[in-house]
Parts: sequence; structure tokens; C-alpha cells
Amino acid sequence: MLTINKISDNITLFSGTSFVNSVLIEFEKFLIVIDTMLLPKDSKELSLLIKKKNKPIKYILNTHWHSDHCYGNRFIKDENTLIIAHKRFLETITAEKNTLYPNHKKFINKSNFVSAPIFIL
Repeated sequence: MLTINKISDNITLFSGTSFVNSVLIEFEKFLIVIDTMLLPKDSKELSLLIKKKNKPIKYILNTHWHSDHCYGNRFIKDENTLIIAHKRFLETITAEKNTLYPNHKKFINKSNFVSAPIFIL
């Protein structure tokens, strides 16, 4: 079960198993999710809580490429969600899949990924 901590009217922190966190930022017409949990049960619970907002998820921002920050993307994203991730994201999830499921023949469809410039603030 996720722990919910309301930071402000439009920012909520969700804490899951093994001290993994996600943040929801709510705007008037859309949502942004920062990191998406590691365990499917946590990601699915987060997804259900987010869907109650009845707003599209415009962006998922993965703060870095470790799976505890991005593995839940598949459970959280909407059809039109743009995922903003580090360039090593694809490399990391591919390596993890190959390690965890060496006999699994399905590969990640790289055509779904868009290359974009990295902005440093």
C-alpha cells in the first residue's frame, strides 16, 4: 500500500515498497508524474489513484534510468503521455530484461522512442 503525503494543493508524494517514491503534480488541465515506482503492485495502485483525478497525464519524467524510477511507466502512462527520460533509459531496461528473462524472445520496440536534446537547467 502506498503512503500518500500531500505537499501542497497541487503536489503529492507517493511512497511505495522499499522506499521508492513518485510525485504527482496537478495542473488545471493535465498531470505530470515524476518517477513511476518499481513494483507492479505499487505502480498499478498509483495508476488507480491518478485516474481518479480525471485528467490526462501529459508527461512522465524519469529522474534517472534506474528501474525503481521508470519500471512503472507502462502502468501509468496514457496513450498520449510523453515520457521524458535519460538517454541511458533504453540501454538499462534492455539490459535488465535480458538479465531477468534471458529466454524471453520479445524485444523492446525501439521505434517508440524519440531522440530529443537534453536540457540542463
